[in-house]
Amino acid sequence: GTTANCQENYHNLNTYQSFKKVLSQLKKLPKQPDLLLLTGDLSQDATPESYQHLKTAIASLEIPTYCLPGNHDNIAVMKDILPSQWISLEPSLKVGQWRIILLDSVIMGETKGQLSPHSLEWLDKELQQHQHNPVLIALHHPPFPINEGWKPVILQQPEDLLAVINHYPQVKLVMAGHVHQVHNYEYQGVHFVTTPSTCIQFEQPPLNAPDTWQSPPPGFRLVELKADCSFETSIKRVTSQ
Repeated sequence: GTTANCQENYHNLNTYQSFKKVLSQLKKLPKQPDLLLLTGDLSQDATPESYQHLKTAIASLEIPTYCLPGNHDNIAVMKDILPSQWISLEPSLKVGQWRIILLDSVIMGETKGQLSPHSLEWLDKELQQHQHNPVLIALHHPPFPINEGWKPVILQQPEDLLAVINHYPQVKLVMAGHVHQVHNYEYQGVHFVTTPSTCIQFEQPPLNAPDTWQSPPPGFRLVELKADCSFETSIKRVTSQ
């Protein structure tokens, strides 16, 4: 995440400079995305200054951007600083034929995540309301197995989310952040994916030796949502460090 001190390093990587390199890579695309989806950990220290850095950087892209919180974020500060011409914290939006739903999986003060009964009830109502639209769900904590090392810090009780999703075949894709690595998983016809971090990449769980953390390069995930309810997705990484 971006930090209030733009010179601050995280395991010998300047996260703000790394973030800017990812944005530069984004600008090199032949066609700019219709929107950006930020899946949490927008800041490392949750200060107003850090969110202002993010807000300024996003404004320079002039791409509509939708954000949800991660375990390093402070949702109250996010709500105070981020909403603007280019940044929204709205939890549901329409993109062509598709519906994108953003879920808050943060437990304050915890690294692991969980969806509240209220969030699950709201999701169920949203999916009932949009049964004829293909759906992409985004949240911070992956609701599927990465490996045993990650199990204590990803989404707890993922079966609660899966129980809701299983009633709605229009859910096609679930995207998460948090784990700083690319992972793909399929369950009952639904594709679950994670995306690279804009800073350190965790090739192993974060409890492992940190000398495995800085390869491969930072990056982002591209998703093309198609009118026939299908999608294509790929990973783009920073080509120069």
